[in-house]
Amino acid sequence: MAYHFWKVRKAGGLVVPKSPGEIPAEKPAIIPSNPNLLLREATVALSAIACVLTVSLLFDAPMGPPANPGLSPNPTKAPWYFAGVQELLVHFHPTLALAIVLTFALGAFFFLPFFGGDAASAGVWFASNVGRRTAAAAAITAALVTPIAVILDEHMVDVAGRLAGWPQAISSGLIPTALFAGALAGVYIVIQRAFRAPRREAVQALVVFLVVMFVMLTVICALFRGEGMALRWTGVQ
Repeated sequence: MAYHFWKVRKAGGLVVPKSPGEIPAEKPAIIPSNPNLLLREATVALSAIACVLTVSLLFDAPMGPPANPGLSPNPTKAPWYFAGVQELLVHFHPTLALAIVLTFALGAFFFLPFFGGDAASAGVWFASNVGRRTAAAAAITAALVTPIAVILDEHMVDVAGRLAGWPQAISSGLIPTALFAGALAGVYIVIQRAFRAPRREAVQALVVFLVVMFVMLTVICALFRGEGMALRWTGVQ
């Protein structure tokens, strides 16, 4: 759905004239969705089901020991699609991580189309060399900085441990959130000044930074968290 809507916005609509300024004299021919669209969707769905069934026949699903209601496994990890959120809980207060940070992020994505840019560029990503360079730089920076920040927070900085006498809402909530917001503001300013990027492409690079950062958090939680959610090398028990 996301790819479909992006393509529609990038194309400028569902029906695009052959040349700029051309207005068709007659209404375009109406193609019925049945059987044209329905047949294609059914083909894709059946192909996906066939692929899943083939993989399930060739590879066994990883099964753990029988469930024990009186003993939770250590570590207890969320499914991979929630692993990034679980990693946030290691570094932020639960209320901040689940309620405020995620709500702010979703709200920012909701208002993203209103942050700048003209109507002609709506839905067009990486439209210029500057946009592509800033996006690549943001992705590489996020991929490098995220694991370094996790390691520092785990073994060196430990803001919550240094402020053990403070309320958790401040030591593991407000202070880490303020540091994170300041880091994002710094990334935005550096991108604008270093690449002389317009606001639309600077915001685009910031979105890329956040997405890659969340992917890295997901990988760290899924592969590099051991007993007690402590960092470990993958494969080492």
